[in-house]
Amino acid sequence: MSGDTDPWLVTSDPWLSQGDVFAQIPVWQAGMLSQQTIVRGPALLVTRSCDLDKAKNNGQPAIEFLNFLPLQSFSELHNANRNKAEELRRRALEGTDTPYSVLYLGDIPQIGECYAPLTQPFSLPAELFKVEIRVFSPDETGEVPEADHRRLIAGANDTRVGRLGDPLANLFVRKWIIHWTGLSPAQDADV
Repeated sequence: MSGDTDPWLVTSDPWLSQGDVFAQIPVWQAGMLSQQTIVRGPALLVTRSCDLDKAKNNGQPAIEFLNFLPLQSFSELHNANRNKAEELRRRALEGTDTPYSVLYLGDIPQIGECYAPLTQPFSLPAELFKVEIRVFSPDETGEVPEADHRRLIAGANDTRVGRLGDPLANLFVRKWIIHWTGLSPAQDADV
């Protein structure tokens, strides 16, 4: 387990986890319907970690698709709407939930200052990452010996530059729940 304490971005674990930040993967780029394209760009893995580690009876990964959010350049938003951009940054630094539809990630190495629009999730086939299940030791996972230590690893397209630190990961989960359900979990609930 990573021992970093930075609330924004910490070192990725050897296995895939919700909140992993990828610098370059195939990303769906929104546009007019006839102009939608796939490009390589930054993205946030949003598939729940407990769904990533499931295996079939033969030991192969059960997951067929990984879910992501594209990461958008903060400077592009800032150029388009300076007030909206500054408000997003201010609220993020205050740790507020709103706006629910975006998650400010700050300045990410190799990516720059960015945010994730929660309204634009997309999926990629897990086989694109040549995923496999590997068993790690209790020391590596930071869990008790009796726990399941199987984890999903990427054998290709692993361009991770880190993962969300716990405070930002928890804020993401809160925003994700609120945005997609309209329900607000209790502030102190362990989401």
